[in-house]
Amino acid sequence: MLTLITVLNVLGLGLGKWLNNLGAVGMAVPVVILILLGLVSFSRFGSATHFTWVGFAPHVQVRDLVFWSTIFFAFAGCECASFMGDRDQGRSPCGSPIPGDRRCHQSL
Repeated sequence: MLTLITVLNVLGLGLGKWLNNLGAVGMAVPVVILILLGLVSFSRFGSATHFTWVGFAPHVQVRDLVFWSTIFFAFAGCECASFMGDRDQGRSPCGSPIPGDRRCHQSL
């Protein structure tokens, strides 16, 4: 199978793109099936959990801080990587925090 994938990608994008498209369909089909099974289950048996309007309001308690910090990091974590990537531009190649430090390039 790996040989077939490699040959298709070596032959060019005209053939290799179909393999990627097939992979995308292979990822979408199980999701659609799962959603359909959930809808069928809901229509036959109803909701497994009883929801109330009060339950939709977020709680502000000390024990919920871990939950909220996880949510904040989930939404902001990836975006912080672009900001953090610019921080190392002033460092020397040997990893010293002092800009322009050339001690690691001294000859013996």
